[in-house]
Amino acid sequence: MSTQAVSPADILHYSQAALTRLGPILTDLARLNADSARLNAIKDQLAILLETRERIARIKEELAARQTPPKQLAKEAAMRLRNTHKAPPEPEPVPAVVTKAERVYSVLEIHQMWPGRSPDTLRRMFRNVEGVEVYRGAEATKEDGTQTRKYTALGIPESVYLRYRKEHAN
Repeated sequence: MSTQAVSPADILHYSQAALTRLGPILTDLARLNADSARLNAIKDQLAILLETRERIARIKEELAARQTPPKQLAKEAAMRLRNTHKAPPEPEPVPAVVTKAERVYSVLEIHQMWPGRSPDTLRRMFRNVEGVEVYRGAEATKEDGTQTRKYTALGIPESVYLRYRKEHAN
């Protein structure tokens, strides 16, 4: 066996020829890899579409079994849509309009006019009487994050006070 010496120029020539043949092969491999990724994405989208089609078929079967008139279906669909959204807040009640100017007393003023009753007792007595105005203060938040209690003031019209005093005189 004879070994022939290979010159560096020959090695360079052969390696360049091999790289020239490998270039198109690598390009084809990259293109196939990209096509494979596109095919996987299309396959995922197709699975989603098939699942949606199955859901639509089930809904159609369900609707056909119910044999509900189209107007009723529209009403039910509207109700479902309404139930998914937040209901608008209820309007605040409008206070009763006072027809004539009338003196309104605070609990402390009533306390001075009706001796023998503490302000707390008077608050409890007039709290649920018709015609008494209840003024609720806002809740405050302290620096440490705790809530303070709400303060409530009562406005007792003179006619309500006189009527109540007459009914509960002892």
